[in-house]
Amino acid sequence: MAIKNKRLKLLRGSTYTFDVSDSALSNYPLKFTSDSGTTEYTAGITLSGANAQGLAGATLTFTVPTNAPNNLNYYNDSAGLKMGNHIFVPGSAPPPPAYEDSAMSQSFFLDAIKAYGSDTNSYDKY
Repeated sequence: MAIKNKRLKLLRGSTYTFDVSDSALSNYPLKFTSDSGTTEYTAGITLSGANAQGLAGATLTFTVPTNAPNNLNYYNDSAGLKMGNHIFVPGSAPPPPAYEDSAMSQSFFLDAIKAYGSDTNSYDKY
């Protein structure tokens, strides 16, 4: 009988800490991917404590980036996706902040158009 690993739901901007001190993880480390397991996803992930999975005190911290893909997978480095499952990151990444130069705002242009419109007669000479 196969054991089905849990699917995870992680939220953008949230931080999750995983205890990766079990000695089995020294041979089968926990990893993340945003594709079919060919590329490791490392954004927002830090390893601390013993600084190596499988050693006493080791932790893996994942701060989900705001621009993370909606679909990730966690997996075991040696067995691939067979020893992992899906991670859902709901919502969409927030849009980048709008750039607005106070000197170039919409009202600046509207005021300039109004001023030009009220002053058109003086430009007729040119």
